[in-house]
Amino acid sequence: MNQQMLITLTELLVHFLLWSSALALITYVSIRVNNNFHHWSALWKTTLLLCFLPFFPWSYFEWISFDWSYSNRALFDLPKEWINGLTDVRAEKLDNFSTSGSENSSSQSLLILLLLVVTISTTRIISYLVKLKKFKRTLALFNRESINSPSLMFLTEEQRAFIDKRGVKVLLTHDKTSPYVTGLINPKLVLPESFFSLSAPQKILLIEHELTHIKHHDVAWLNMSQGLRCLLWFAPAIHFFHRQLEISIEIECDSRVLGVYPSMKREYAGALLNTIKLTQQKVQPQTAFFISQQFRMLKSRIILTQQQNKPQGINLMHKITLGLSAILLSTVSWALNANIENIMNVEEFLSIHKKATRHIDHNNKEVELNGTWISPVATAKVSSAFKIKRKSSNSKSHLGIDLVAKKGEQVVASSQGTVIIADDSTLHKNYGKVVVIDHGEATLSMYLHMDSIAVNKGDRVKQGQSIGKVGETGQATGPHLHFEILAAGRHVDPASIVKFE
Repeated sequence: MNQQMLITLTELLVHFLLWSSALALITYVSIRVNNNFHHWSALWKTTLLLCFLPFFPWSYFEWISFDWSYSNRALFDLPKEWINGLTDVRAEKLDNFSTSGSENSSSQSLLILLLLVVTISTTRIISYLVKLKKFKRTLALFNRESINSPSLMFLTEEQRAFIDKRGVKVLLTHDKTSPYVTGLINPKLVLPESFFSLSAPQKILLIEHELTHIKHHDVAWLNMSQGLRCLLWFAPAIHFFHRQLEISIEIECDSRVLGVYPSMKREYAGALLNTIKLTQQKVQPQTAFFISQQFRMLKSRIILTQQQNKPQGINLMHKITLGLSAILLSTVSWALNANIENIMNVEEFLSIHKKATRHIDHNNKEVELNGTWISPVATAKVSSAFKIKRKSSNSKSHLGIDLVAKKGEQVVASSQGTVIIADDSTLHKNYGKVVVIDHGEATLSMYLHMDSIAVNKGDRVKQGQSIGKVGETGQATGPHLHFEILAAGRHVDPASIVKFE
């Protein structure tokens, strides 16, 4: 490498480090003086761009009298100097530099150092691009959901119009994660299955949050910032600005959402708390790479959502109480493994089942269930229909249907949901090994007399996922699966929902 270029590049990097560090120090002092700057994303976007002033080709703008540095001018004059030779006073400096043995050694050390920096930067950029490619492939595996599907009926008219106008693709994932958006040109909204178990107001608020990210091009800014972190890994200021930009974007987005729904602060704080639970379990690395819902950030956001539109002179003790309350609620949620997906508890299920059993012969109204349901045993045939009165059960009406199959055949979930019972002790011993799944909207399914159980209480299962095997546990005359569906507080004939052989 030409010695002039070596000196120029070295000085340019030094100037960049000094300048960016000075900007970081100035902004740090600013947010210490006025914490409101901390939540202003425009500040961090501007400072991030200002970091690159040393790389600006000032020599091409002769009308600018500001003398940035001779090194910066030299960098962009190099092609001319290579052609015509060195013509200014820097030539003498470079000649002296090359005649000294110790200085030649220093030059080699600088060259090795620069090559090391370039190598690491190139490796990190390649790694970042590989993660982007893997992430894109992962997105291709997600199921696309139509905005007119029953699961998205909670969307407001404004949200539907925006999704349709911007061509936002709604994708579903099985990962335990919070909702997020991605895509620079073709935006995509990724929703985990657990998201649909939240209350309608919380779902609307979280969707509004993600759509606000799309409106303000936050994905582009965060991707650019992340790329700069990889390229300029040696600059602490870039890492600082990236972290501050992440936080400020989220907080600013929260403020905009509450500007649209000012009376829903409590529901919004609850939605943010729920995202803590949704992100507890591991997700695919290429997915987690794009998710910034960390506990520390969430804690700050929860506190700030409750301070919106409040006087600046809010009591310090009030701030501390809000912070401690958020931490306490989160800690208790983790410690007790609280199921915040609003699924039905066992006691409520037993009460509903008992009440529905008493009035099975009076429940003649047809019930329409959301989505499609499948047979829990693919090869099974119905041996005992719904409501049939049998001598073996003292002429009581049959609460479900019996599906005859070989012992050990797979039993799958008829529809997606959350397991609330998976044992042989919660219900009557005559039921044997039982699995009960809550499908939301007061709809449940029961699977009785199983030989083995493949799921646990609290598991989120998808349609067609194995939950156990056919057996004859409890009071059974042979291998079969007793299958029940409850909806709106009454038993439903499974044959009216599922097509059996």
